[in-house]
Amino acid sequence: MTPKSALYFKALLSTFHPSVGESLLKHLPQEEVKQILSQRVNAAGISWALQRPVELLESVHYSWYVKPISKMPCFLQKAIATMFPSASTNALKKLLKLPAVLPKIPPLFKGFLLSYLFEHTDFLSIEKQINPKQLIPLSALTFLLDFSKEEMVHLIDYLSLYDLADAVRHIIDKSRLQGIYKMLSEKEVAFLRLAVQEKEKIAADRSIIAKWADDPKKLRLILHRRGMFRLSKALSGQSREFLWYVIHALDIGRGEVVEAEYEDKEIPNVTAPLILQVKSALEFIKKSR
Repeated sequence: MTPKSALYFKALLSTFHPSVGESLLKHLPQEEVKQILSQRVNAAGISWALQRPVELLESVHYSWYVKPISKMPCFLQKAIATMFPSASTNALKKLLKLPAVLPKIPPLFKGFLLSYLFEHTDFLSIEKQINPKQLIPLSALTFLLDFSKEEMVHLIDYLSLYDLADAVRHIIDKSRLQGIYKMLSEKEVAFLRLAVQEKEKIAADRSIIAKWADDPKKLRLILHRRGMFRLSKALSGQSREFLWYVIHALDIGRGEVVEAEYEDKEIPNVTAPLILQVKSALEFIKKSR
């Protein structure tokens, strides 16, 4: 039995009464039973098996579609743009320079458009080979699979404050410190003060942050990049399937940065501490709402 088959079998078993599951398993070889029972799935019910393509379409940030759609004939660009939620449709119209008013597409034609888009979009073709996110094995970061782009960006901004905290510890000039605090929101300042009290386990480049401490706009950009770096290293060791869902929830610019910094294997003494930072940042965000 392939690992994927074992995963699907375990997910289906979770929908049955235990006695039904036992009766099914007793007809299988013992090795396959062990393989099935060892799977850890994040699925309740079988809704994942009925996932409509349009739901997958909407789970990917619209920016990933700009390049593949731009290569299509103009009449198809207009038609496919109507398949998205209104906010994404409006953004695509601007980026693809489409007319303000798009044609109304008959429901029967939408299935063809979805199939055409899937066949002509590399990252969706890759997706056909991976599991629905509900069947990705549980991990310490499973909650990220349900994050929107806005939630992910917010988390990245807070992760970046760990880099700032490491730099702040070594800045003596009070006027420079005041300038840094001024560019932050009250909640960010509160989190920064907590981060300063923690012992930083990941080496940060203090010199770059110190160099731009007097330029809030530039410093924000540098910090945001550092936040993406921390997220990517926290994701290292997660499956490629897991990574696919996380980066495609982000816009293509940020998603490609996170993917580039990601490593297939967990990084000793780096990944585990960063996962804890992700959880700490998220806990603070939730409490401060």
